[in-house]
Amino acid sequence: MEEREKDNADMTFEEAIEALWNENTRISKPGISRVRELLALCGHPETRFPIVHIVGTNGKGSVTAMLSGVLHAAGYRTGTMMSPFRESVYDYYRIAEELPEKPNFCRAVAKVRKEAERMEDAPTEFERSVAVGLLLFAGAGCDIVLLEAGMGGGNDATHVTEHSLLTIVTHMALDHTQWLGGTLAEILGEKLGIAGSGDAVLLGPNEKETVELAERIARQRGLGLTVCHGEAQIEADGTLSYQTWKSLRLSLQGSYQRRNAVTVLNALPILARRGFPVPADAVRAGLSRTELPFRFQICRQEPYLIFDGGHNPDCAAALCESLGALPKKEPFSVVTGVMRDKAYDQMYPQIDAFAGEYLTVTADNPRALSAPELAAYLRRFGKPTEEAADFSQAAEWIRLRLEQKKPVLVTGTLYMMQALTAALKARQII
Repeated sequence: MEEREKDNADMTFEEAIEALWNENTRISKPGISRVRELLALCGHPETRFPIVHIVGTNGKGSVTAMLSGVLHAAGYRTGTMMSPFRESVYDYYRIAEELPEKPNFCRAVAKVRKEAERMEDAPTEFERSVAVGLLLFAGAGCDIVLLEAGMGGGNDATHVTEHSLLTIVTHMALDHTQWLGGTLAEILGEKLGIAGSGDAVLLGPNEKETVELAERIARQRGLGLTVCHGEAQIEADGTLSYQTWKSLRLSLQGSYQRRNAVTVLNALPILARRGFPVPADAVRAGLSRTELPFRFQICRQEPYLIFDGGHNPDCAAALCESLGALPKKEPFSVVTGVMRDKAYDQMYPQIDAFAGEYLTVTADNPRALSAPELAAYLRRFGKPTEEAADFSQAAEWIRLRLEQKKPVLVTGTLYMMQALTAALKARQII
C-alpha cells in the first residue's frame, strides 16, 4: 500500500495530483461564480492577504517571476501562482520562492475536493487549483500574493476578489479570441475586468493603440491607470538601464525581457505607496536571480540549444527579435509542437526565417495539434520536415543535430517542454 505523506495528510501526493488533474476536471468553463462559491465553502482564504493580479497576452509569467523574486529579496513572504504548470499541477505554486510542502498541498487538495463535492456546478481543474493555492498561501502566512491569470481577467478563475492591491497588464495582442473576443478592445476590456473601481492598474509597455484603449476603459470604469513610458537600454557590459536605474542585471534571457523588467520597475513605486516598499538592493538581487524555464532559455552554446515556450504570433515576434540579436546567424533545426486552437498560421511564417529544418511533436494535451498535422502544414515552407513518434525520438533527433554542430531551437507550447527536457536529460544531452 502506498505510503501516505507525513503529518496525517488526507491523501497521498499522487492521489492529490489525480484529484485535481483528471478527465472530469480538465475542462474550460469561463466565469467566476464557481470559484467564489468554492472559496466561500473553504472559509474565504483569499481575504487573508493582499493580491496582485497579473493579466495580459504575453510576459505574464516573466513579470510574475521577476516581481516575486524582488519582493522575496526585500523580505516579504510571497505566495505565487503561475500557469501553465511544467510537470504537474503541484508546479503552479511557490511560497517564498519554494514549492509548498507536500503534506500541506495534500491537505489543501483534500479540503478543496471535499467542498467541491457539495457544489451543484462542479468546479474545473483550474478553479480547484486556485482554491488550493489560496489555502496554501493563507496557511503559510504570506504577506502578499501574486496571481497570474490563466486566461482573460474578469471571467478568469483568479478573479477572486472585487479589489486587488494592484493589477498589472503585460503586453497585449490577439489570443484566445474564441473566449475573449475578436478585437483588441474586447480582449483588453475582459483583461481589465479583473480590476475593481478605484483599483490601481499598471499597463506595461504596449503599442499606442493599446495605451489609448486602456486609457478610455480606465476612465469609463474609474480605474487608477499608470502607463509605462520609455524603453530600457542595454549597456556595453550587458546590463540594463532604465530612467534612474543603472547597471541592472537580468537573469532571464531574451530581448523581450527588457520590456518585462520595465513593467516590474514601474510596479515598485505603486506597491511602495500601498505598504510594500522595496529597497534598491532587493531590486537588483531579485532581477539577477529570477528563474523561469523555457523563456528564451539558452541551455547550450557552440552550438546553441535554445528553449522558448512561445504559443501565439506575438510570442513568435518576440522570439524572432531575440534570435535576430544573437551573434551567429546559422539556420536552426527547429523542434516544435502547438495547440490546435492557436493561430499557428501566423506564428510559423515568422519563425521560418530562422529555420533550416523542422521536427514536429505532439504535446501531451487534448488540445494539441498532432505531429503529422503540424508537419503537413510546415512542409509548405519547402524545408526538410520530419515527425517524431514520441519525445524519446525527438531527443535523439536533437542529439544528432548537436553532434553535427547544428544549432537547435525548441519552440511552441509550454506543454511539450517538460517531457522533452526529461528525455534530453535521460540521454545526458543537457
